[in-house]
Amino acid sequence: MKPAIVRDRSRRLTAPVATRGENRQGIRPAVRWVALAITAVAGLAAGPPLSAQDPGVHVGAIAGQVFDQETRKWVAGVEVTVDDMEPVITDAEGHFRIDAIPAGWHRVVTRRIGYETRVDTVAIPTNSVLAVRVALSREPVVLEPLTITVRSATLERNGFYTRAQQGYSGVYLDRAKIEAMRATSVTQLFRNITGIRVVYDGLHGARLVINQVVSLSDPEQDIGGCQPSYWIDGIRSTMTTPDMMRLDELEGIEVYRRAGAPGKFIHSCGTILFWTRVPIR
Repeated sequence: MKPAIVRDRSRRLTAPVATRGENRQGIRPAVRWVALAITAVAGLAAGPPLSAQDPGVHVGAIAGQVFDQETRKWVAGVEVTVDDMEPVITDAEGHFRIDAIPAGWHRVVTRRIGYETRVDTVAIPTNSVLAVRVALSREPVVLEPLTITVRSATLERNGFYTRAQQGYSGVYLDRAKIEAMRATSVTQLFRNITGIRVVYDGLHGARLVINQVVSLSDPEQDIGGCQPSYWIDGIRSTMTTPDMMRLDELEGIEVYRRAGAPGKFIHSCGTILFWTRVPIR
């Protein structure tokens, strides 16, 4: 049986958003530009304030890091406030997160002793995580753009972005990349990935082969390669071909050739992780 489908579509956009700077003496007339990169998703990352199952909920979240404009180092102990909400303090690596923010435009104030207070205006998307990078200056100078990415809550919750940033030698396809490929089947997404071949196997349809010989005693071995392990939403799958799934139900894919996958996903031939828009259980 094929998994259930949710026909929502992620969007990805990058656009400069004007924000007005403010110091302790009042509003500055100059406009600071804040670069925003956003991916709207169907649900927010794990957090008790938001229930992704409630269609009447119109809230989002903002998360990010604060760094020194000159030294490029992360700044701890920074107070971040959204409108009149309770402020949060950045940790040792400059991280912060504020949940349950009503969707719409909000005033974000970033302040710390020794730095100029920064005031930005950002739009919080509904049921999405707005990821930001905030630069603070020790002097009243023009700050470089704020880099923002709205990421898929499903992929964030399952560690997709963390693994991509940790340097694993994998290939990472999010929803935007999947749509850009304009493939007609799931196996077609792998045609241009180095080290992987699409093999047509009669009644079983198309399957994927890693270009690596494991051993003559390996039952999964194919001439010139072997079949990787498949995982769907963190559960090992016995499907014979990825084409048993549909393109419109995929939120992301991770491809690890040979034994380069992290943790429990390690396999001697290779591993392919499929993350669906509605988790399959």
